[in-house]
Amino acid sequence: MANKAVRLYVGPGKPYDLVAVCAIVTASVLLALIDVQGAARWTLGFLAVFFAPGYAIVSALFPGRKAVIAPSFTARRDEHTLTISLLERVIIGSLLGSAVMALAGTVITRGILNFDVWVVAAEAIGITYVASWIAVTRRARTPPEDQFVLYSTPRLSRPRLSSGERVVSAILAVAVLAMAVLAVQGLGAKPVAEEYSELHIVGVDGDMESLPSVLAPGQAGLMKVTVTSHLSTSEMFHLVLSLDKAPNSTSPFEPAQTVDISPGTGRSYQFELQPGATWQQDIAFVINAAGSQTLYLILDDGMEVKSNWLILQIT
Repeated sequence: MANKAVRLYVGPGKPYDLVAVCAIVTASVLLALIDVQGAARWTLGFLAVFFAPGYAIVSALFPGRKAVIAPSFTARRDEHTLTISLLERVIIGSLLGSAVMALAGTVITRGILNFDVWVVAAEAIGITYVASWIAVTRRARTPPEDQFVLYSTPRLSRPRLSSGERVVSAILAVAVLAMAVLAVQGLGAKPVAEEYSELHIVGVDGDMESLPSVLAPGQAGLMKVTVTSHLSTSEMFHLVLSLDKAPNSTSPFEPAQTVDISPGTGRSYQFELQPGATWQQDIAFVINAAGSQTLYLILDDGMEVKSNWLILQIT
């Protein structure tokens, strides 16, 4: 069988590897800005953040196949390391890209900008494009025989693998495929939202300053109570109004009526809220016990108990 001719993919006048990383970043940014969901967006986004900038930087630092070290102290000559292969460039680029993107993002968002898709997009495009331009410029100044090249090698004979080598190769292939699937699914999954509820009290006009602070015995006070559910399912909420932080007993009340609150016994109201829903009610209450009193509002949403309070002088 005739061998296939050698094909040059990357070399003098052919910076196709840098064109590819710039294309990855551009496509990833476009998909993110137009809010396209799916595996393609997350795969390209992963490459645009953790690979492309670092590979461009490595290409700018090492435009040739060999890295030149500064002259040594003992012998005034240039010393060369081993050839930097494509695999080494990919590994170094991935590690360097992750570090540079994280550091740049931290510096940019430290009181300057918000960390959002625009910042990440500008960061990825800026680093990748500038580093790629420097890499192309430095490659052009490097002798053709010393430039980094990537070409296809002709298959001289069909490789023969032992049974053990075939098994190991199959296991590695399955492992890489499984890791890729998990990575894409993990990146594409929606983040788990924290479940909680909110309890707020203000004056009936929506201002904290209008909350009552001094009342006469039997005089009605007014407050606006707001409960918001951020739970994932519909739940029953229990609201207790009490002069004690942990009342011994409770009796039900209707929010539309004036609530009489006495020491030792709380007043309770139960209602249901859907996820994301809000319950809001103006509540009138009276306290007959004179002296300094603390009105506690205790909310049990089925997951946790939270409380708010209002300090009153009953004179």
